[in-house]
Parts: sequence; structure tokens; C-alpha cells
Amino acid sequence: MSAKGQFSTIETDPLISNVAIVGLTNGDPEDFDNKPINAKFDLTGSLAQHQLAIDIANANENDPSFGVKSVIEGALNGEQWQGAILNLVSQDEKTLRLARPAPMSFSPRAGFTLNDMLMQVLDGQIQLDSFVYQPAGTQSSGSRSTKAVLSTQGRLQQLPVQVIQDYLGLASTHAENTLTLNGAWQIKLAEQVNMDISLTRAGGDIVLHDVIKQNKQAMGLNALAFKMTSVNNQLSAEANLASDYAGTMQAKLNTSFTSTPNGYVLSQQAPLSFKAEANLQHLNWLTLHDTTTNIEGTLSLAMDANGTLGAPKLAGYVRGSALSVIIPSQGIALENGVLDASFLDETFTVKQLDFAGKTGTLHAQGETNFIQRPLQLSLKVQANRLTALSRTDRFVVVSGDGEMNVNGQRALIDGQFKVHRGLFELPKAGRPTLDDDVVIIGKEDPQARAKIGITFGALTIDFGNKPTIPYDESRQFILRGQGVNGALSGQVRLAGSLQQLEAFGALEVNGTYLAYGQLLNIETGQVNLSGPISNAGLNILAMRNLTPTRVGVRLTGDVKTPQLKLVSEPETSNDDKLSLLVLGRPMSEAGNSELALLSVAAGALLSQGDSVPLQSRIANMAGLDSLDIKGTSDTDYSVNVGKRISRQLTIGYEKSIFGLLNVAKLTYQLTKRIAIETKAGSENALDVVYSFSFD
Repeated sequence: MSAKGQFSTIETDPLISNVAIVGLTNGDPEDFDNKPINAKFDLTGSLAQHQLAIDIANANENDPSFGVKSVIEGALNGEQWQGAILNLVSQDEKTLRLARPAPMSFSPRAGFTLNDMLMQVLDGQIQLDSFVYQPAGTQSSGSRSTKAVLSTQGRLQQLPVQVIQDYLGLASTHAENTLTLNGAWQIKLAEQVNMDISLTRAGGDIVLHDVIKQNKQAMGLNALAFKMTSVNNQLSAEANLASDYAGTMQAKLNTSFTSTPNGYVLSQQAPLSFKAEANLQHLNWLTLHDTTTNIEGTLSLAMDANGTLGAPKLAGYVRGSALSVIIPSQGIALENGVLDASFLDETFTVKQLDFAGKTGTLHAQGETNFIQRPLQLSLKVQANRLTALSRTDRFVVVSGDGEMNVNGQRALIDGQFKVHRGLFELPKAGRPTLDDDVVIIGKEDPQARAKIGITFGALTIDFGNKPTIPYDESRQFILRGQGVNGALSGQVRLAGSLQQLEAFGALEVNGTYLAYGQLLNIETGQVNLSGPISNAGLNILAMRNLTPTRVGVRLTGDVKTPQLKLVSEPETSNDDKLSLLVLGRPMSEAGNSELALLSVAAGALLSQGDSVPLQSRIANMAGLDSLDIKGTSDTDYSVNVGKRISRQLTIGYEKSIFGLLNVAKLTYQLTKRIAIETKAGSENALDVVYSFSFD
């Protein structure tokens, strides 16, 4: 913010003030939805006659939301200030526009008034007839008010809702909104609250885009009305909605304000009378804006509430049929749902919630207390051979019982589930991931968004007994990916929070493992769990069945520090183990061109689980930048080491393993593709190297 100005208490002296604010935000500046604004305020003239120019614009020049320009003139005569809003227009100079100057005045004793302000909102209007604020103690209607008095009245005519949404930055790309509203208000806040506010549909409709089915659906609005009145603190409100597509909804509310020295409140002891009814023919309009979820079905609701705001007594029901929940991205498809729930006093009880999956069924019951704090929720579910997930890479059929109890911000989950069959494809190895301390500006943190911490009390998952080989994959839970293709068996019990998850039990994988083009049989695939998952013990043996020598790899240790070892039956040298594993024959029978392949295989085996190859790690420990072994025959294999001195200059040394090559190298990179390389030693040369790369 920057400011400069000149001020004098003499009415005719020049009055100059310039204030500029750049990047003003309300809340977290890294919040993607929190749009920063720039603002300028220029005051010129004198106390006797002055003018204020206001220019507020979105910091993003291509975003016209929130932008406004205004000119206000005024004159000060003693304690009385008289003025007018001469101009008020939106940043695009067409969305909002002041139709004529609006007079206003202010004095410490009489307060503030603004009259006859007419705003054009495209083809609609907002007419503010009056806005009056009088400080406490002001004489009015023969009596002196002990509270400040605020009164206003006006009306809306053909107000386009979409334009207001766009201007406030609330536009949705998933809806076409031609809805227009009429309305009126008359409000007076003094010793008591008196008001009359009404809002009705003037015309138009809302067309929602179904992003899953890729079509459009008109709501067919016939009626939309809201009315709220208060007479001497007695508040009543009612709302009504009628839509050809969605259905109908009505609600009525009666309660009262309580006056306090500081204003008015809706106290916990205020009397309550509430009645709501709804008959919804479709539910998918509630989630048509969501690219991931589709909810459908019919729903009827009736609810009465009496008592007080702090302790309402509820009565009523919620019933649904033909319910469905579809989440394609997660492979969730629950259909033919039935809901039977009731309200009684402070409790909402779900008596029946049944769904059918692609196979099997899901049944749920539960209850929650609307009033009790912290939130108390109890939910029980029962699955019977339910296809819980159904994707090409993720599929599972389960049975069992589970229970979730929510207490405030903590959810405790218990249960026992049997996995009948399924498929889980492991993600491809080598994909980069961000560290936990990396924050992407504008991207919502799902952990920060989640307010309920999940804890497992005793959640048992049974994958069944070890299958007899050969087995039918369609009857097993198959683990596939990163070379593994096998049936998972065993039982595991989960306990603790998601951040400190522990597992107990034993799992086993039976199948094959693909490595270097060779299919190894997993003869032992045990994972033993007895605490934190990162401490899971490994006992895995995968063999290649050759005659007369069987060869393979054994993985032991735990997930954090696995230990890989080459094994064979009968025992043979490590060189032969590697050669048999990769080539299918001993080292003595390997061809010259296959030795380089074995070198790469050895490095990969010793580097498993690391993002940096073994050669690079050895070079880094020695203070070098590169270490490589290359060659095509048993006579020209050599070891190469290198160290980068600067961005362009690299020094290196190459030593033959079997021959006489002994060369020091100096390489200077002239351009991206051209380099000069000098050699000295058993071979002296000066080379110009041109390099290119291709996929």
C-alpha cells in the first residue's frame, strides 16, 4: 500500500489524498479461490467542495469479477456533509451501472442517509429507495432510541442471477442460468426487529450439465419463492420450490429474536416451530456439477420440529427408492437403493439403507444426534458378496460386517470382511512423487480438508486360504503389476490411525514374477505383519526352473531395508547364478556380446529399491560424477570415471580391464550438441564430437 496527501481544517484549502493498494486479499493469500484486488482512492478539492474517485479491480486483468469504479462528490458545512454518488459502474462498464446520481448526507447527530439509488444490472434493476442509519439516542417519532436505528427499503426487478454470480466470482461452468428474480424489502432494526423481505422467480430456468453422461438437463422451474417477516422480534419465514424435473419442496419456520444491549440474537432458548416437506423425483441435479459422482433416485421427506432452537423435538421421516450412487473413477456402482429413516426428538435414525452392487448387496443402519456436541454417529454395514469396486485395474468382491463410530473429529472403524475375489494392479514403478514438505499453491490439501481423523480399532480382512496350483484367477484376489502376477491369501488385522497404521497377521503371494524377460515361479511369498506396516517382514523366493541347476532370488529383511540375494540349487558361484538367471546358461557359455547385459543386470539387482543406479552411488561416494563399465567383447572392456569441473568442462579417466588402454580425457562442451575431447596416454587424440538423441 502507498499513500500521499495534503489536508487542512480550513474549508477552502486544497485537499489532496492518493491511496493505492496492490494485491489485497481476504484470508489466505495462497488460497486459489481468494482473488486479490487492486484499489485506488483519489480525493481532490477542499472540505467545502470535494470529489472522491474509487477504482477497484481484480488483480487479474482478464477477470472482471469484483471490479467497480465510482465517483462521489460532497461538501462539508460545519458538521453537516451533503453529497451524492455521481457514478458507479462495474469494471466491464456494462454489468452494473448507476442510472442516476444518488443523494446522501451525514452528520454525527442525525447519522447517514442514502436515497433513490437505482442500479441497472443488464436488463434488471436494484432500486434502493432509502438507507438510513441513526446513532443511539436519536430522537425519532417523539421518543429517543437507546439503540442505533437502521432502516432500509427497496425492490428488485428482473434481476439476472447469472450476472450476479459472474460478478461475485461464483460462476459455474456446469450450468446455464437464465433465472431472473423479483423482490422487495423493508427493514427496520431499532429497539426491536421489524422487517418484510420477499423474493420470487420472475422468469427463466436453470440448465445443468451432466458431466458424466455428457448431456444437459433443464430444471423446469415453475415456482421459486422466499418470504421472511418479523414483527416486534417475532420471526416467520417460508420457502417454496416447484420444478418439473426435481420435484417440490416447502418449508416454514417460526421463532423469535432476543434483544441484547449489543443488538439481536437467535438464542438457544428461542421457541421453535418448523415444518418441511419435499417430494423429489430426481436427485442427480444435486451432483450434476460434480465430475466424479452421480446420485440418482426419488426421495420424500416430512419433518416437524418444536421446542426451542437449542433443544428441538423432531418428528418425521425420509424415504427413498431407486437410489443409486455411481463414482466411475473409483469403480463404485451401487443401485436399486432403498432408504427408510426417521426423526424422533433429537435423533435421526436410519432404519434401512439397502443397495445392490453389480453382484451382491449392501445393508446399513445407524443413528446420529443432531444436538449433542461433539457430533455422535453410529453406523453399521453388512456386505454380502458385494462388488465394492469394479474397474479394469481394481476389482473386489467382499462379505462381512463393519461398524463406524464417530465422536467429534475421531472416527473408529471395526469389522471383519472376507475377500472372495478381486484384482489390484500395482502402480508402475519409477513414477516420481513429491516429498511431504512440497506445497502446490492453489491445490487443496485433502488431509487439511479432512476434519475427521480415522482410526482402526480392529479391522480384519481375510483373503482366504492358500490356493492349490494351478488355480482359477477368477476365484482369487489377484495382485498384478511390477512383474508380480499372483494370488493373495492370508489374513491381516489393521489397527491405529492412518498416520500410524499397524498391521498384524500374515499374507502370502502365489504366482509368478517377471524379471529380465524371464518368468520366475514364486515358491515362497510370505509377508509377516506384527506392527507398523513399514516393518513388515519379507520372506520371498522366486525361482527359474532350469536343468540341472535351479536359480532365483530371495528377498528377506523388512519393507524399509529389504535384502536381496541370488540363490541356486545346487549351489554355484554368484557369476553363474546371475548368468543362469538372465541368460539361462552359465557364465562360461555366455557370448561376448552378452557380458554387457550381465553388467547392467548386476547393477539393477544391487540397486533394487533405489532411484539412483549402483554405479552412480559408488561414484558419488568417491567424490566423482560418473562411473561406467562399457565394451562389446572380452578384449575391449574398460572402466570410465569422470568429474565435472564446471558447466562446460569435464575431466575423465579410462582404463582397460584386459587390454593396454590407459587414457586421460578432457572434454569441453562448446554447444548443446558440439564438444571438443582431448586424450592423452596410450592414445593421444583431439576429437570434435557431435551428439544427438532420439526416442
